[in-house]
Amino acid sequence: MQLVILVGAKLQHVIAILALENAGITGYLSGAKLRPQDELFWFKKPELLLSLIHFILFQNAFELASFVWFWWQFGYNSCFIRNHTLVYV
Repeated sequence: MQLVILVGAKLQHVIAILALENAGITGYLSGAKLRPQDELFWFKKPELLLSLIHFILFQNAFELASFVWFWWQFGYNSCFIRNHTLVYV
């Protein structure tokens, strides 16, 4: 959960910086382009952020698949899904 918040905050920061750089541009067809720089990312490596996003997506998919499998195999009221509040969250 903390990793999702950390990566999301960093992506929000990068988007905000790019928006501030292009704040003077108006109109859709003004011809201006975003110029992302490696300096905006941690350790000047955007690949690190991309790898973290891939890890988070894999982890979420695995958790969802595990939940569906436990539910299908053992039922909703099994000991694997004992805390229903966590299921709803």
